[in-house]
Amino acid sequence: MHGIEIAAPFFAALGTGIAAASAAIRRGEARPGAFRVEAWIAFTALGLGAVLPGRPLPGLLAVGAALAAVAAGVAPRGHVELARAALAAAGAAGLAAGAWTASRAAGSPALRVLDAVCAAGLLGAAGSAMVLGHWYLVDKAMSLAPLRRLTALFAASVAARGASLGALVAARPEARGSFAGGAEAFLAGPGLALAMAAAFGLLLPAVLAAGVWGTLRVPNTQSATGILYAAVVSTVIGDLAARGAGV
Repeated sequence: MHGIEIAAPFFAALGTGIAAASAAIRRGEARPGAFRVEAWIAFTALGLGAVLPGRPLPGLLAVGAALAAVAAGVAPRGHVELARAALAAAGAAGLAAGAWTASRAAGSPALRVLDAVCAAGLLGAAGSAMVLGHWYLVDKAMSLAPLRRLTALFAASVAARGASLGALVAARPEARGSFAGGAEAFLAGPGLALAMAAAFGLLLPAVLAAGVWGTLRVPNTQSATGILYAAVVSTVIGDLAARGAGV
């Protein structure tokens, strides 16, 4: 697939995941500003997903973006529960758009919907945790519970995406053939892109998730945030590679 064809679904998945994951941060666990920043990132990503060519259900994504903007507006005023509800609704809207699009793609509809959910979860957990990590520089007394929760969600999402991606590859004869047909078939088919998706989207994030969890046991939130930076870059590369392979 061409870059312009995967841009809209990628940003839609990113915004969906950020909105849903940030809603898992509970009231009193983080400053209101943390919810605002998470919400603005979700708004931007969902908005890009709604306006770029090839966008899936742009109207539903626009609703998600509007809900994220509401969350960004009310969180600094102390309405954290309302912000969380708006973020959860934004994530649900983005998830519905992604699932609808995936169900109409070639191949197994059920597997594609499952993979779309897992992809959004992985991107969102890594991104939301990385953003939250910065707030410990502002408030060193902030509870580690939400960052640990998002890190656990990140690790679980890596495993879930690995299972869904593996199932999709197993269901595609051309994908299996690119690994069994030698170097020429590997380079001509989706094999190289899938190998990148596995390396950057699964293996490296798994190692980084373990590194974040171990660093939080020290605890050292600054180092954990640095590792999460690498995790975000890695998951983005892996996700784009998977989409480029047509998975």
